[in-house]
Amino acid sequence: MIKCESMLFELAEDFHDVIAAMPVMHPRHRIMELLAKAIRRDANFIAENPKLLLQCLWHTCYWHDAPEAAQHYAWKKSGRIRQNPKNPAHPWNQNEPKLCTLLETWVKDHLENATGAAFLRSMHPSGTALDSPVLTVCRPEDRVQRVCISEGGQTIAAGSWNGRSVIILDSRSGRQRMVFSGHMAGVSAVAMTPDGRWVVSGSGSGENLVRLWNVENGELAKTFTGHKAGINAVAITPAGDRVFSAAGAAVRVWDCRSGECIREINAGNPRESQPLAVFGLAVTVDGERLAAASDIVSIWNRNTGDFPAQWDPKLGIHVT
Repeated sequence: MIKCESMLFELAEDFHDVIAAMPVMHPRHRIMELLAKAIRRDANFIAENPKLLLQCLWHTCYWHDAPEAAQHYAWKKSGRIRQNPKNPAHPWNQNEPKLCTLLETWVKDHLENATGAAFLRSMHPSGTALDSPVLTVCRPEDRVQRVCISEGGQTIAAGSWNGRSVIILDSRSGRQRMVFSGHMAGVSAVAMTPDGRWVVSGSGSGENLVRLWNVENGELAKTFTGHKAGINAVAITPAGDRVFSAAGAAVRVWDCRSGECIREINAGNPRESQPLAVFGLAVTVDGERLAAASDIVSIWNRNTGDFPAQWDPKLGIHVT
């Protein structure tokens, strides 16, 4: 099973590499893109059920451009050509090469060579069209509550509340690359450096810890302690030298080398006797300024702890 799973994800990556090398004007370039997308979308299921690869491709690909697909859609009678099933732009009205023809050939060959194996075919299109904006569907083993993605879009980090872990996923193939375990409470916040090398995670009430993970070697780099409540948000500078974490209205700035807290900032609304908790953090590209969101949005200088501006959406004014 492990070998089949590995081969499936390698197949998805091979499709990616072939498409990158194929001229865009090649007559089968679009077909290759759609096949790669279909494999990525069901990669985790197919990896566990490799014998169902062809059936999954049939369900996803055949109905993309099959002539009878149009009858399964509801068409509004507004007179607009976009809603006309005979519009030449629809996949089923385009010329060969088509996915439905390719799948019919594959299924015919499969049935001629199969030894009594059943082949189930869907009788209508699936809920999500193959040419929809959805590129990849990653299905980690545990329910995730927080997610972030690297600048290039290849690496995804997902924080699992139930699994108390951080799951690293490859967006090109949907492969689960590694799992960072160690939190004793649910993961309530995750952030990643743009290059995808470092991931920071925060845990909920009961542990109140912030952890820094090295994605390259899969190891825990630092653990930051000191918060008195569960972590609501985390951020990390692009250079990976500072980590920010919010628990309640308190935001802490951490040195990634020493693991020490450099300073603590009260990022709540100064006009409230009991400031609301901070639930969002973001850092500028140069790593010099930090934005914190509660019932107000405040901008802070990471080095001095000074804030040049605050925005109160209730009053609609800047407070400096």
